[in-house]
Amino acid sequence: MKKFNVTLALLTYNQEEYIKEAIESVLSQNYFPLEIILSDDYSTDNTYEIIEEITKKYKGEHKIILNKNKRNLGLINHVNKVFNELANGDIILLAAGDDVSLPNRVSDTIKIFKDNPDIYSVSMDYINIDERGRELKHKLKRIPKFFSLANFYNNKPIPLLGFSRAYKKDIFKQFGALDPSCGVEDSNLVFRALLLGDLYHTNSIGVKYRRISSSLSSKINTEEYSGIIYQRKVDLERARELNFINRYIYDKSMRTIERSKRKHKHLEKLFNTSSKLFYYIKNVSFNKDFSFNEKIVNFKHAIKRIL
Repeated sequence: MKKFNVTLALLTYNQEEYIKEAIESVLSQNYFPLEIILSDDYSTDNTYEIIEEITKKYKGEHKIILNKNKRNLGLINHVNKVFNELANGDIILLAAGDDVSLPNRVSDTIKIFKDNPDIYSVSMDYINIDERGRELKHKLKRIPKFFSLANFYNNKPIPLLGFSRAYKKDIFKQFGALDPSCGVEDSNLVFRALLLGDLYHTNSIGVKYRRISSSLSSKINTEEYSGIIYQRKVDLERARELNFINRYIYDKSMRTIERSKRKHKHLEKLFNTSSKLFYYIKNVSFNKDFSFNEKIVNFKHAIKRIL
């Protein structure tokens, strides 16, 4: 069984209210040896001071690396810095400064990587919590499952769950830094992992995910989505150049990317128009780009105001 060097990177920015619990959760991991990076993106509140105070008192076995960026880099450049400059692990798990990693998160994840050498990313199930840490109703329950690039180009659902994911560092070694325009990291890191091998989702619960209305995941805009599409095309071209995929897979994946772009434009208009049902009937209901389940979900959105 291969032995991995493992890094758990906690990325923070202005999260003084939650950072103590987040840090204590990563320090409580039951996997050894473990490199823990606590990296702050030039917070303007007391986040980094709290990080320093907690780590000064830490007497455990984990190796701690502290970093505070000299200026605010933004999420994508911060992720790039962690992968390319700070992390020494073969496997890198990402955590946010307002979430809580359960003690088994790293150990359960690494066991999956060891048992499945063709996997490039692992995601875990999670518990939703609110701002006060109270558990919320949780509808998402996935069965353990492998995912491949075929799931992507056949338009099958693939869990992103960036807050619970781990990645092989190879996804950066092979493809380089993410373009800052892509806005969020998980969508493109998942796609890179699919270009190299398989993904795996386990129903082992590894994270308490804090649902905050102002969180970054609730603010993805059209410009950022265009950046995601751009990055996917760049990575797809790179994968073809390096012969990770053949021409047939390249063409199918590119068509899926273009279809996704068209769907997003329709969804943007559907969500922003006052005549949602009319727009849905005219542009979504018979549109072959949308799956049956997607049509059902968006129909419910279109009639919500009417009901």
